[in-house]
Parts: sequence; C-alpha cells; structure tokens
Amino acid sequence: MGTKGQIMSDVYLSSVGIHNFRTFGDFQVVLPPAPGLLLLSGTNGLGKSSFFDAIEWALTGKIRRFTPYVSKSGKVIIPDADYLTRNGAKADSHAVTLQFSEGEAVQRSAIEIPSESDVSALLSSQGRGQVTDLGTHLAMTHFLGQAERQRFTSRDADDQWAALKGPSGVERLELIRTRLRGRSTTYAFGNRIKVEQAAVTAIEKNIADWQGWQARLDRLRSSIRASGRLTEEDVRARSLLLETELLNVAGLAPTVVVGETGVQLLARLAALLETARERIRDRTAKLAECDDLIARYEVQQALTSEDHPTLLRARQQLAEASKATADAQERSTAARDAATAQAAVIVALGGAIGLLESTRVDLLRRAELATQIETLRGELELHTTALAESQKQLADADSIISANATATNEFAQLSTTVTQVAADLETARQLTNLFANLRLQEAELATATSNAAEVQSTLDATISLRDTRFAEQTTAERERAEAERHASAIASAVASVANHIHETDEACPVCHTHFAPGQLKILASEAAKSGDARVAFMAERVEKLTTEIAVIDGQIADLAAIVGRPALLEPNVVVARESFTTLAETLRQRLKATEDDDLARLAELRNAEATAAARVSQLALADKQPAVLTAGQQRVTLSAEIERIETLISTKNTRLTAMINDHRDCSERIAARGLPEPSLEEVGGLLDVRRKELDEAQRTLTGLEGISTNAQAAASSEQEQLGIREAEYATAELSRKNAVAAAQELVKQWGDLGFASNPDRAVLETAVADANRASGGLSVLADRLRHLSRDNEDLLLDEELAAVVQQMLIAADEEGLKDPSAHLGRLQERLVSARAALKLSQDAQDAVNRYTVKLGERAEAYNREVLQPLNDRILEFNAAMLSTPGASVQFKANKRVDRTDFEMQLDYGDELENIPSAPRKVPPQVVLSEGQLAANGFSILCAASTAYRWSRWSALLLDDPLQHNDIIHAAAFVDVMRNLVELEGYQLMMSSHDRAETEFISRKFDAAGLPCTTVFLTAPSESGVLYDPPTYNVHAQRVLDRDFNGRATSA
Repeated sequence: MGTKGQIMSDVYLSSVGIHNFRTFGDFQVVLPPAPGLLLLSGTNGLGKSSFFDAIEWALTGKIRRFTPYVSKSGKVIIPDADYLTRNGAKADSHAVTLQFSEGEAVQRSAIEIPSESDVSALLSSQGRGQVTDLGTHLAMTHFLGQAERQRFTSRDADDQWAALKGPSGVERLELIRTRLRGRSTTYAFGNRIKVEQAAVTAIEKNIADWQGWQARLDRLRSSIRASGRLTEEDVRARSLLLETELLNVAGLAPTVVVGETGVQLLARLAALLETARERIRDRTAKLAECDDLIARYEVQQALTSEDHPTLLRARQQLAEASKATADAQERSTAARDAATAQAAVIVALGGAIGLLESTRVDLLRRAELATQIETLRGELELHTTALAESQKQLADADSIISANATATNEFAQLSTTVTQVAADLETARQLTNLFANLRLQEAELATATSNAAEVQSTLDATISLRDTRFAEQTTAERERAEAERHASAIASAVASVANHIHETDEACPVCHTHFAPGQLKILASEAAKSGDARVAFMAERVEKLTTEIAVIDGQIADLAAIVGRPALLEPNVVVARESFTTLAETLRQRLKATEDDDLARLAELRNAEATAAARVSQLALADKQPAVLTAGQQRVTLSAEIERIETLISTKNTRLTAMINDHRDCSERIAARGLPEPSLEEVGGLLDVRRKELDEAQRTLTGLEGISTNAQAAASSEQEQLGIREAEYATAELSRKNAVAAAQELVKQWGDLGFASNPDRAVLETAVADANRASGGLSVLADRLRHLSRDNEDLLLDEELAAVVQQMLIAADEEGLKDPSAHLGRLQERLVSARAALKLSQDAQDAVNRYTVKLGERAEAYNREVLQPLNDRILEFNAAMLSTPGASVQFKANKRVDRTDFEMQLDYGDELENIPSAPRKVPPQVVLSEGQLAANGFSILCAASTAYRWSRWSALLLDDPLQHNDIIHAAAFVDVMRNLVELEGYQLMMSSHDRAETEFISRKFDAAGLPCTTVFLTAPSESGVLYDPPTYNVHAQRVLDRDFNGRATSA
C-alpha cells in the first residue's frame, strides 16, 4: 500500500437520497465528504442490499445481480417499475440522488437519466481516457455483493478477463493481438499456403507418374513375344466350350453375361469351377452321414406301432385301476350320507333346546321389568312439577333483559351516526387539502410548459448536430479500415523484402540504388511501419467522435427530459382535478346538501346534533343497569336448574321407554315360539327330556363318522393307484408319438438330400458313385482352364501397353509422347516456380509469427507487471484477514497465438503441513469451500481496488461482508478497513445484520480517530423501511461542520 502522498482520489460521496426504490420510501443520509465509514445496520430483509443496489443503479443505470432475470439476449423482459419501484408506490416513481464533494448531483429516475460520460468523467482519474463500461470497472474495484454470482471467483473466465482488462489497461494489446493472429488472418495465410502447397504436390505427382509410365513402357515393349500366341478369338471359343462342359458336369444353370472380356470370362470360369467343387464336396460329406440316418430311421419306425407290448400292458392296468376306484368311491359316499343325516337330527335337537332356554330367560326378564317401570313413573311426576315452577321465574327475568337490549340497540344506532358524521367532517378537511394541491400542480404545469417551449429549438439543433457527428464517425471508421488494409499490405510486402536485407547491404535488391552501410536496413524497417501512423490517427479520430457523440447524447437526454416534462405533469393535474370533484360530489350526497351549501359548516352542525342525542341515550341506559344485572344473575341460576331437571326427565324418559319396549319384546318372543304362555316349571321339564335325546343321537353319530372315515381312506388309496396307472399309460403313448415325430424328421432330412423315397441303403450307394464321377470330371476341366489362362497372358501384355500409351497421351500431347524427356523438363521448370511462390508465402507468415512472439512476450510482461502485483496483494490481504491459513486464489494470463486465456489457480501457503509438493491442477471452485471462496473474493476486491487506481473515488461498498463467514477474522478485518481509511484515504460503506458487530466496528473507528456514520434500519412499513436518524461520531461531526462552514464562506 502507498502513503497519503500517493493518494489519487480527491472526490467523496457527501449524501445519498433514495425515493420509492425497492424497500425504501424517503431515505436521506448526509456523509462527511472525506475518508471514513458509513455503517448500515438492520436485520435481513429490511433493505441493506437495496441501499447498495440504489448506488449502483444511480451510477450505471443497471444492477448486475438482476441482469440475468430482467433481460434476455439484450432485450428487457421485466420493466424497471416491476422490481425497482417500491410496492404500493406509484409506478416509475423510484429515484436516487448522489451528491459528491464536487460537481453536480447524479440524479437518476424513470424520467431523468444522467449522462454516462459525465459520471465517468466525475469518477475517472485525469488522463485515464474514456471508460467504456463503468459497471464492469466498479464491480471489479468498488462493489462487494452478497449474491454468489456477484463474487469475482464465481464468474466464468471470459467475464473475469473482461473485468480485469479495463481497470488494468491492457485492452489495446489484446485488440492488436486479435487482429494479427485472429481467425480471419490465420485462415487467409493458411488457405494461401494450402493452395500453393497443393500446386507443388500436384506437379511432383505429375513428374513421378510420367517417369513411372516411361519405365513401364520400356519394360512392356521388351516383354512382348514375337510369335507363337493364340488369338483372342481362339481363347474365347475354347473358354465357352469349357463353360458348357463345366455346367453339364456340375449340374449348374447357364449364365448370360453381356460385354464380357476374355480375362473376365476366364475369371468367371475359375469361380464357377470352384463353386462346382464346393458343391460336390458338400454333397459327399452329407452322403457320408446318411448311414447313421438310415439306422436311426429303422429303430424309430419299429416304435411307432399301436400294438407295441409296452403300450398294450399299460392300457390293461389302467382299466383295472379305474374299476377299483369307482367301487371304493361308491362305498365312501354311502357312509358319508348316513353320517350327514344323523348330524341333521342332532342339529334339530340342539335348536329345540335353545328355544326352551330362551323362553325361560324371557319369562324371568319380563317379571323384573314390570316392577322397575312403576317406580320410574313416580319419579318423573315429581320432576315435571319442579320444571314448571323454574320456567315461570325465568320468563320474568327475560322480560327485564329484553327491555334493556332494546335501549342498548337505540344507543348503538346513535353511536353509528356519530361515527358517520365524524367521517364526513374529516372528508371535508381532505377536500380543502385537495383543492390547495390542485392549485400547486396547475402552477407547476404552467411553468414546465413555458420551459419546454424555450428549449425546444435547442433540442432540435442538438439532434441535428448528433446526426452530423454520426455521419463523420461512419466516414472515419471507413477510412480507418482502409488505412489498416493499406498498412497491412505495405507491411507484408516490405517485410518480405526486408527479410533479404542485412545490416551491411548497400544495394537495394529491387531498384539497385546504393546506400550507406546500415542505412538500407533502417529505411526498410521504417517503411514497414509507415502505415501505422495513419492507422493511429484515424483510430484517434474515431475515438474522439465516439466521445463527442456520447456527450451530445447526454445533452439530448437532458433537453428531452425538460421538453417531455409537461406531458408527464398533465396526467397528474387531471387526476388531482378529478379527485377533488369526485370527493366533493360524494360528500354532498352523503350530507344531502345542495350546490349552495357550505359543506364544511354543514358537517360540523350534523356532528354536534348526533353527539348530543347519543349522550341522552347513554344516561337513560345507565339507570337501568342494576335491575338488569340482578335479572341476569337470576337467569343464569334458573337456566342451569332448568337444564338439570330437563336432563333428568329426558334420561328417565329414555330409560322408561327402553324398559317398556324390552317388556313388550319379551312377550312377543314368547308368543312367537308357539308356546301358550308356559310356566317356568313346564319349560324346565321339557329341557331335561330334549337333553337326554341329544346325548343318544351324538353317540350314534360318532359310530357313523368312524365308518365314513375308513371308507374315504380306502377310496383315496384306489385313487392314487389310478393316478399311477394313468401316468404309465401317458408315458407309453408319448414314447410312441415321439417315435412317429422322429421318423418323420429323418424322412425330411433324407428328402433334403434330394431323395424322393424313404431312407434306403441302395439309393445311397448309387448317389455316392455319382458324386465321385462328377469330382473326377471337374479335375480334368481344371487342367484345361489352367492351360487357357497361360495362353491369355500374352494378350494381356498388349492391353497393358495400350493403357500406358493412353495415360501418357492424356497427361501430355503427341509431342510429349514423341519426346518424353522434353516434357519432363517442362514439368520440372513449373515445379521450381511453384516452390518459389510457396516459400514467399511461408516467409510472410513467419514474419507475422515473429511479431506475435513479441506480443506474447508483452503478455508475459502483463503477467509480471499487472497480475503479479495483484496476486501479491491478494496474498497480503489473505494473510492479514483470514482466521485460518489455506490456499489463496491467484490469476494467470496464458499466452496463445491469437489471444490471451485467463485462469484462476491456487497458491498453497508455505506454513501449511501435509500439502503436496505440487499444487493440484484443478479450479479453485472445486477445492475451496463457499466460505473460503467468499473470503478470497473479498481479498480480490481489496487487491484490485488498491492495485488499479483508475478512479478518483477511492471507495469500497461492502454488503454484509462478514455474514455466514467465519473464515475472515472480524478484528483483523476492522484493522484492515481502518488502515485503508487512514493510510489510503478510502471512503467505506458497509452493512451488517448484527447490531453488536455494528457497535464493535463503530467503537474501533472512534478509537482510531476516524469519521464513522451509523444508520439503523428498524422495521418495514407501508411507506417504506423505517430507520433511525444517522448518528455521527465526534470526528465525522467535525468534518461535517468544517464542510458546512466552508460552503457558507464560499457563498
């Protein structure tokens, strides 16, 4: 870090005003315009992040963390009013005002947009040049948000590189590298060299082909025999005769081929011969397997007979088992039927006994119920008398309470009237305020209309000036492109010549002019650079016009806001007038007044009358309260007593009804059983007789069940034997069917070999003899085919010679065929010229490559001069603030031929143990935790802010940097922040969700004698978040007083 003498910042934020922006309603805080700290404290959700969003939006016109959600492909999909205007506020009423220690205030709203060039000029250091993307610069060196995507370590590599190029000043180097080694330039060189290399390769191939044809021509001419050869017709005739014999021997169908040459015919005959041999070999092999097939057929044929001994024995055993099973089933059924009949007798006896038992129980129950019914009827008569007396007393108390309720309703109606007339009185007061507001808005509209008329001509002239500058810019860009193309062509040509000039050359290789030693080399180098001056001049011209157009755009925006202001104010005036008229008509209808009545005086009169009537009703109601209170108490007591008696009566009535029903049911059940009112003694005698009969029937059933069980066991045994015999017969039948299927399959296989009858050994022997004879005949034909092939070789030599001559005629003409050596010389001359053109293109590409090597060295220098200081600062901040040692994020720019690739890597501290000797080559995002990434992101912000001093406003805006992060030591963090303020002149703005943390930081700054301003957000509300007034420590108040006195003196 530097000292106070090195501070470049001389501008500070002095106030922030926020109106209807997200959670804020009307928020205003004045800041000491000097190095210091602003602390914004409050629980999560109140709007701490929105405070920093407001500052970012006021400076840049956008909020980076919202961009992916409110726009798509550069097109706005969610308007600002939907997410920036506070809920409940008028659409597009949001506005932010920032006042710095110098210059005009930066004011941004839906209708007022500050000039981007003016904001950049206010914040940028002198001599820095035009800042093309203020939002990227501020995100790199000023703002630290809570969102994960706002952290530098969470962006992709291209976004990181774009963020570093601007503040660090390496954009021009990247532009030159891209143009020299971009894809278009690389493709142009590559295509030209590819075409020239293809030409060289084609000529070399032509030379090699020509020399090969010469050698083949000489060899063929010496190999052709003088005599003793067959003609082509003789070879063809013999070949056709051989084909006919071959088809007859092999039994193949003839094939018709049109336009077949002699060589093709011989090749087809060789293939046909091989096919015939293969068929004979296959048939011989299949015939050899037929002996086994015939033996198996004879065995299976014997097994297919219906009268086979095994099948006859199985049928006899199955018939015997079926008869024995049927007899056993008949005996088992008879025994089971006898047992079932005896069981029915037992069931009947059991039913008779149950009927008698039920009758005896019903007789006992009916006698008991008659006594209980008489007792319960006497108790009900006493309770009914007591209930009538209590109900009479309750009616007297209810009449007193009803009269009081009527008086109470009258008083409630009068109270409602009082409320209504009070509301009418308040409406009359609002009407007076609306009338005053209407007059103010009409006056403001008149003033805005006058101002718009005054600046309209100025706006038209400014727009015309911008169109002129646009035309000049287009012309300058076209001239710059032409200058770049001209400079590139001259540089390429001169570079090619300069490569052949040495330091000691005195004669120009082009014009042969003589120069002093070394002077020629200097002139060539300067000539190669001559086009750069015009390119630089035109680039500066384009940049100057771009800056001027941006300034004009800002002026047009300011003037357009003035011209358009009447249109914005006119709807407000109309709305205010309609509101006043509507409210007056509503109040007149509610008061039932005429057009001439004074609404305010009439509302006051109605309010006084209603209040007096309500007072009289209230006094009368109070006189009745003692009697009402007594009646109420009596009513509660009597109601409870009546409810108790009614409950008793209801319960006993229910019991009485149940007893009467039960008594009736007993009598009905006794009558339903068919017994003529029997006595208990008669029922008991009948029960004894039926029980003795039941015991005898059960003994008989036991004997019958034993007989049935034995019969069922015998039937089951016979059934099992029947199953065994059925399985044996099924197995024998299946064996016969399998034998039939096997015999049929063998007959099919015999037929597949070409035999019409069933398998027969005599037929097989005849087929084997025929195959042997065919094999011998094919051997004789193969010998004849070999002789024909040898006779055809001399004919092929003539065809090859003619083909070589035809190829040479196509490659050259008759002259080339007559004198092959001369044609070869011409080809070699063309090869020398093509190689020279290829070398010239390769030399030009090498010159560009050597220049890009120098640019690569510049990229390495960027690593050393720009990134390394940034990396060192990151390590220093990590060492100062992190509570635990660990890996630090470092940046590296990798050199490529046409670009620079940016990457992050990890640097492991020397003090760590158990760390590998070489760091892992993986991105930091997959090694570090979220807390470590957040801590490194904060260190990167501090390092970039102190290393790249592009702005006059040295400031850090930190949105709750210590939330959910225990990697950063709080005390060390505060010490670093104090040093930035005290030694580097920084203005810090920080939020915290922890009130204790806020008070701790405030005390630390107060102890160091540094200005500190604290604002507490307390709670949300319909009009915006509530907050306590800002509190200033002694040092902050001293700066504010000094600033106020200075402005007063200057005024």
